[in-house]
Amino acid sequence: MFTVEAYPDGNIYGGRRCIVDHDRQARLELVNGSAQSGGDLFLLTWQDRSIPVVTFSQDAADRDSGEHQIHVHIRALGESRYAKNSHVKATTLSDADRFLARRLAAEALLVFGSWFDGLTFQDAHYVVKDSVDGDDLSYTLSSFGYSGASRPPNYHSRLEWTEQSICRQAVEEAWGLDVPDAVFVIVLHNRRRALLAHNKHMKLSLPELFPTLEVAELEDLETRADRLASEASRYGHAHLDDAESIESILTRMEVDAPGFSRDTYRRTLAYGTLMIMGNRDVERQYREKLIQTARSESLLDGVFALLYFNRRHSKSQFLGAIPIHDTLGRVHSREELDDAMARAGKLIQDGGRYAWTPEETDQQVERLTADHPGFSVRCVHDALDWGYQQNR
Repeated sequence: MFTVEAYPDGNIYGGRRCIVDHDRQARLELVNGSAQSGGDLFLLTWQDRSIPVVTFSQDAADRDSGEHQIHVHIRALGESRYAKNSHVKATTLSDADRFLARRLAAEALLVFGSWFDGLTFQDAHYVVKDSVDGDDLSYTLSSFGYSGASRPPNYHSRLEWTEQSICRQAVEEAWGLDVPDAVFVIVLHNRRRALLAHNKHMKLSLPELFPTLEVAELEDLETRADRLASEASRYGHAHLDDAESIESILTRMEVDAPGFSRDTYRRTLAYGTLMIMGNRDVERQYREKLIQTARSESLLDGVFALLYFNRRHSKSQFLGAIPIHDTLGRVHSREELDDAMARAGKLIQDGGRYAWTPEETDQQVERLTADHPGFSVRCVHDALDWGYQQNR
């Protein structure tokens, strides 16, 4: 069955999470949230198949009970212009595979819900709608054996009240401040609360809040405020790791984005510092799980998992690469680790030579498996996946 898991190669929209069923080798990842008219573009990976899925959601009500529902309509599965516009390729499917893929997509979409929350709602809160050969099909969690959970009856009214309160708090906080600082408060709110498509309703309008400012002046203030907010993590990193004094960092911020008060610069530094600390906690939990898995696997698979992470993902991580000898030294000898690292590196290198071509995927897997005996199919697929990304 599908579960929500961390996905280190995820993109900003998915927040590095995805919907996974390991037994069926299936994964659903959110690619972007603006395929068209507020729709969503997902990528369903099923064994060696790459299947783009385009959906749109709308509020509805159950005909019998009148309870609020969210209907998720599958608009396209496989090749579509929405997928092409996002450079997402599609595997050509047989009729039998297409039927199974549509059901698999429906199931994964129900678990995804609105934002990885499908299993936290009761059955029939989310309903996936799909039209196949003239038949209008409807699926809920119970269609696939999931029970769902129970949200409070007034959950949506509570959520709406909370979101309105957060927006109102940002506006109230901006009142009484000098204009540059007030603009920064709103820009920071929009970056934190309304960056993703599903939260766009929380975005505050600068022209409406500052109607007396000239357009050019407001755009200049917004640009500087956004520059300051976007660099917050860099300043937080300097605060935590570079032993740079707070006063030195604040002075540098004034040079990078002039015109704001000292309090705004301090707020930015606090925001950036806490953001890095939170991200490091998430990374630390993922790394602990990865290390535990690597120690329990075979020598080649365990070394491959760590080396693959180090080469592909560690540069974007706050905590850097995982030291393989220190991590696996109690399980394997240095000579064994050196040999396994060389072999894993060669597999990664050979996988990087391939571009994604659906009709040749099976042959590519077979070729790499024959050339690199001892590695699991998962390692071969990972090596190819990185190659496909590099050779788009």
